[in-house]
Amino acid sequence: MKKTLLCWLFIGSLLVMALTAVFAAKGNPPDDFTPSDVFIDICDHLFTEGSGYTAIDENGADVTARFVRDYYEEYLAGNYEIIFQAVTDDLHCITWK
Repeated sequence: MKKTLLCWLFIGSLLVMALTAVFAAKGNPPDDFTPSDVFIDICDHLFTEGSGYTAIDENGADVTARFVRDYYEEYLAGNYEIIFQAVTDDLHCITWK
């Protein structure tokens, strides 16, 4: 009985932690936001035609062409904060092959 209860408590704790991480990912970046090297690398690939990186919206649709078109000038200017905000607001994920 104790093992079953402990198992359920453990699973419940993992579920709470997973949901917290998902919901924490949405929202505004902090005022002192500095893009990570990984985020910059992903942007470099996403904004390079033929890289195999794909922007996917909340409905599962490929919106790479629109996203790159809408934020290309921001990318060239190095405005990663704006791109980061657009990714968190408009996209579900960025995938690659």
